Amino acid sequence: MICTDMCDESGSYTPAITLDRVRIPSGVTAARLGLGAIGAGLPTDALLAFSLDHARARDAVHRPINLPRLQQDCAGLGLEILMVNSAASDRETYLRRPDYGRRLCDISRTILAARQPCL
Repeated sequence: MICTDMCDESGSYTPAITLDRVRIPSGVTAARLGLGAIGAGLPTDALLAFSLDHARARDAVHRPINLPRLQQDCAGLGLEILMVNSAASDRETYLRRPDYGRRLCDISRTILAARQPCL
């Protein structure tokens, strides 16, 4: 077997991963730091993990929330559940204007303002 610099002495393939200069201990952050590089790209396992996480995030954004299930799951916590709406009137507006999704609509803001504050 003819080997290049990507084969070890036994002839098995080992990827030529360039490690980052700064070693970041695992568990310190959820950020994708210290993954190394193969040429100008990421190692395959890191790239596949990112692609899977990205697909899951897209699915979570595009899938409508199941409010009855959420209420059922939260019922055992003994907390009051109050449903409010964002300033995004529909899903299309939310996807095009995520800042509206972070703001309450006027009616929900009024309802919350009228409630007693938590102590």
